[in-house]
Amino acid sequence: LRRISSNRNLPVTFHSNIKSSGYGKTHKPVILFQPQIPTTTRSGFKNSVSHEQFRHTTQTKKKNIYEIHESLNFENLELLTKKESFENPVLSSLQLTVDGEYICCTSSKGLIDIFKVKKKHLNIFRSITAHKEKINEAKWSHSKQLLITAGTKEKHKFVFEDAVQQAQFYYLDHFILAAAGNKLHLFEYAINIQKSGIKSYLNTSSLKLIKKIPLETKRITSLAAMNQFFSNIVLCTGTSKYIDVLDMTNGKVICHIADTSTRPAHLISLNEGSPYTSQTSFMYDLFLTTSLFDGIKIWDLRTNRPVLCYKEHKCRSYPCDAVFSPCGKYVATGSENKSLYIYDLRQMSHCHKLLEPQVDVFTSVAFSPKSQLIASSLNGSIYLYGNGK
Repeated sequence: LRRISSNRNLPVTFHSNIKSSGYGKTHKPVILFQPQIPTTTRSGFKNSVSHEQFRHTTQTKKKNIYEIHESLNFENLELLTKKESFENPVLSSLQLTVDGEYICCTSSKGLIDIFKVKKKHLNIFRSITAHKEKINEAKWSHSKQLLITAGTKEKHKFVFEDAVQQAQFYYLDHFILAAAGNKLHLFEYAINIQKSGIKSYLNTSSLKLIKKIPLETKRITSLAAMNQFFSNIVLCTGTSKYIDVLDMTNGKVICHIADTSTRPAHLISLNEGSPYTSQTSFMYDLFLTTSLFDGIKIWDLRTNRPVLCYKEHKCRSYPCDAVFSPCGKYVATGSENKSLYIYDLRQMSHCHKLLEPQVDVFTSVAFSPKSQLIASSLNGSIYLYGNGK
């Protein structure tokens, strides 16, 4: 008898291809904090192209709006635009992507506004409700596809014993660092954004705790780590008025620097540089700390004392942030006297002062690789400064 084919004999699935279980696949062992650099060999004229093909590809390639050879200038800035962010006029932090295309600002009611930075104006891109209460800080990933936030009033009892003060991506987005209480947490994460299949409603993303490092302080106030390139150094400051330098390869404190400030530092920031500018190697050893009544201190990892100190701005009641420029020559900070100060590291005083009479207090600032400066104030406004050409 001839067998008649029927639809009942077909497999029941929603895809034409079935994902492999992975049992027969051999995984390459990965060593922690060891970048895998592929080895390339020169193979004669195998991959060579003609002159016409090369000229065609260079002409049709989209031009980058950030020229690497273009010198950055942050001295003669003027106000380009002003943007109102939230109905609630209290902004807590600003964070800019590496290429300067997007900027996010957080509020005291758990809201995040994302703006697209143009040449002379800001466009609202998206608004996100992330937390129920104040967001301490938000950090972009190096790929500018992910955004991580930390809130003081919310804590995950299964992971953290205290509220999270700050969190950021680390080691070129391979890990996540989080400061909660007096402990520094190192996580490995995997995010699955696939939305097709039978169980698309399930969250298959994972978060794994790798290390938990306690520090000799009551509470960590700020942390700083490189994410634009591979580095195993992490800096932390706390209520004990000490700066801890940690080696994440061993998970230990390798340097304990005393800070002789009257108040504990509320911010520590590294000179991360930018892929659109070049710096000398010793410039990456610089970092800064800010505290109330003591201004900004510039530190060098090769010494145990500050090398520069700037106190011309007023920071007595509200914690004002400070940040390095992409070229590493300038430091910008907010002030309580309705002004922005731009300090030149090659001088002992500020080189430029931006005054806005209608501003309450400038709390956060951010440099852009397009020779722009973005600042936020307590009255809920965001200001974009540039050369205006």
